[in-house]
Amino acid sequence: MQIGKEIPVKDDAVIPEDEEEVGEVEETDNLEDFDFNIAIIANTIHNNGTFAGYPTTYIKFATDGEDANPEFNIFSLSAILEEYVNQDITLACSDFENNAQAFNILLEHALNIRIENNIKSYIFIEVDGTIDPESITIPASPENIEFAMEIIQFVVCPKMPSAYGNITDVKFKKFLAMENVQYVFEIDPFNPEDTGDFLKIMCFMPDTESVTVAPRIVEDEMIINIGAYSQALLELIQEAGFTNVRLMPKYNQLLVGCCNKFV
Repeated sequence: MQIGKEIPVKDDAVIPEDEEEVGEVEETDNLEDFDFNIAIIANTIHNNGTFAGYPTTYIKFATDGEDANPEFNIFSLSAILEEYVNQDITLACSDFENNAQAFNILLEHALNIRIENNIKSYIFIEVDGTIDPESITIPASPENIEFAMEIIQFVVCPKMPSAYGNITDVKFKKFLAMENVQYVFEIDPFNPEDTGDFLKIMCFMPDTESVTVAPRIVEDEMIINIGAYSQALLELIQEAGFTNVRLMPKYNQLLVGCCNKFV
């Protein structure tokens, strides 16, 4: 995901002490002091499949070795979710085991805001695919479950061998059996393990329009040679005959107003 302008925490995003309700998520104990373990929130664009290029509010949970921002508490997060309710939101969580409670709280709150206001902006759940999607509960009542399923979509971003990932850990059978799933593969086109695994996976992909590939950042020098990486990926896609697969170059360092970060 390419990060754009980070969303600052507003000074007035604090609920007075005598108020207790923050949507329906206040049912969880001690939310006021709850650590959501959020690394970054930013306004950016999608790089996934049929939604590539569309704006989204990107919320990324911290992983091992990554610092969380303690200013993202229930009050500031609620304010952000409400302010950007008309825009798609992406909840990116590669370490679901350690962030499950925080993830569920934010998912429920984001969904409730949309249900209450009848706003069908999408909620994207971005994972690395190693989690069983059936273990993620959609927090909607029976009368609202159809609404929820219309706007909630999964984005699977498998870690390729060049990113020290093991493609066999990804629950592809589970995700391929689902609707509304997008796939993003960050590939080093000069790494035969990456390209080999990608070609194997694509043999089982029924809808290639849902697939986006992007060159994986290997070293800083790749920014200089980004054209070569993108061209190599394009040739890989064309030679394999994947006519509907999208190629998303890592161009955010070249855009004015975008910060120098990759996620």
